Amino acid sequence: MESEQNMLAMHLLITNLSPDIEFFNFFNFSLNFFNILTTKIKTENNIKNIPKAQSLIISLPPEIFIIICSFLPPNDLCSLSQVCFKFHEYLCTSNSSTTQQIWKESRLKFMPKETMPPPEGMIEKKYVELLIIERGCQICKRKTECNIYWGLEVRCCEKCLIKNCITRGKLYMKKYPREFIDILPYSYFNCEYYYWKKQLDITYPQYCNLLEENKQCWLDDKKRSLDSKKKYFDQRKKTKQKNNPRNSPIRISPPFTGTLLTIHK
Repeated sequence: MESEQNMLAMHLLITNLSPDIEFFNFFNFSLNFFNILTTKIKTENNIKNIPKAQSLIISLPPEIFIIICSFLPPNDLCSLSQVCFKFHEYLCTSNSSTTQQIWKESRLKFMPKETMPPPEGMIEKKYVELLIIERGCQICKRKTECNIYWGLEVRCCEKCLIKNCITRGKLYMKKYPREFIDILPYSYFNCEYYYWKKQLDITYPQYCNLLEENKQCWLDDKKRSLDSKKKYFDQRKKTKQKNNPRNSPIRISPPFTGTLLTIHK
């Protein structure tokens, strides 16, 4: 009962915090409070109540959770989303405008150079995750030199790119129709066009199952999407060339690949 009253008092205090107060000091106090509470329960040998005590921190009202997130950089949001199912739901719901706003505000606050909105059709969370270079390759998870391949919507190292992609030449050898290849998203690397295998496995059956009268409309829609991605990359490349000094480790790579991100070991 006493712990519930303390929680209520804490919630009321949070909602009435002055903007001048350093929020993280209070949040750290909250975490310490839960640690002390759990320790006290253990010493009283009341093991059954431990899950209840530990669940207090994840029982924060959504309004308070949003306030906490406003102080966190994108990398910490990624970590927070893995704490429990509820936090994952708060931060990973793709159709929630509130969720996407959390990621957007974090990007604008902690990545001040990344003012461009995400590409058409990409949610803010996925966009921000692509930009977190310190997390390294999204495929092998290693913190090594990697590249954001905007056409493929993935950040990965060269090894993972080659492993998970097929080149244009091999697509021709496998007798894929030219009209189909022309609408596939790609990235250009080492004088070769690369196509993501998983995306190919999803898109090609769709193409094959189309009625003849619907095929051209489908191809036109895919071509418009591809052209939109190309236009976005061209705009992003111009912005990077304008904003990045010559001594920056960030370099612009060949057409429709994105920005090469050097992560120092």
